[in-house]
Amino acid sequence: MTPELVQPKLLLTTGEAARRLSIGRSLLYLHIQENTLRTVRLGRNRRVAVKDLEEFVEWLRAQAAEEFELASRRSRPVAVKSVAPVRGRR
Repeated sequence: MTPELVQPKLLLTTGEAARRLSIGRSLLYLHIQENTLRTVRLGRNRRVAVKDLEEFVEWLRAQAAEEFELASRRSRPVAVKSVAPVRGRR
């Protein structure tokens, strides 16, 4: 007997893709509708390529890094010039 090599899946069902992302199918379909996650159609079935899922995660990470950078710029203290009080006026 020779052991058979298990080939990793190239295409995942939407349910499998959602489970791998730890999100619900509804959110997955929202990303599909917004064209942020590519899919392929096989007859009546929709599948997500593992490569596209990995690219989607990288895109999400880039979005998060960009948002973090914007937020950190906004939260930095702004230098304020001190103005000496005007004396003699009342």
